[in-house]
Amino acid sequence: MLKDILKSAGKISQLDAWDQLLVEHGTRIIADRLSFTRSIADPAEEYYSRFDSSSQFSLAYKPKIEQDQEDIETAMKIQLENYRDREFRAGLTLVGPHRDRLAMNLNGKSVRHYGSRGQKRCVMLAMKLAVADLLSEVKQEQVTLILDEVFAELDSVKSQALMDVLSGYGQVFMATAGEFDFGDIPIRRVHVENGKTSDGSTA
Repeated sequence: MLKDILKSAGKISQLDAWDQLLVEHGTRIIADRLSFTRSIADPAEEYYSRFDSSSQFSLAYKPKIEQDQEDIETAMKIQLENYRDREFRAGLTLVGPHRDRLAMNLNGKSVRHYGSRGQKRCVMLAMKLAVADLLSEVKQEQVTLILDEVFAELDSVKSQALMDVLSGYGQVFMATAGEFDFGDIPIRRVHVENGKTSDGSTA
């Protein structure tokens, strides 16, 4: 519609209805995302510190509108008005939850741009564990963790730290291309080779 209006093939008045829908649904999405991110931020930061105590991890949801949760609806309406000309030129909707991002930083710098592969893996694991804790709390039962190539990019220290964390979970499924010493943690190994598992079934 923005592109049609720019070509004089659409009516500006039609945007009002679409803006209202964007504000209505976008406000709920942003509010829920803010609540969810706040729920997992502290646990994720704590989990990361167990893998890498030399770096400070921080997680935050960054909506394009920098407002408190109570002001989201009003802020979106104002910003839609302020961005109207730019949206016409771009032919894109520049305001709304689709423009938001998660800020994942280590020592104040973006993990995406400055983190090593090992640090990015630890961030991913820390967030996954935090989400698992939240789900367990909501469901009032411990969830099952499923981890693929979990030791990739992790050195021996970080791998051991992860095992210390996982030892407290009831059930964990892990797939890995290598061997790892799980110590006293009770495990069941299933070896897969050429599409066959060690018990003869097809993988």
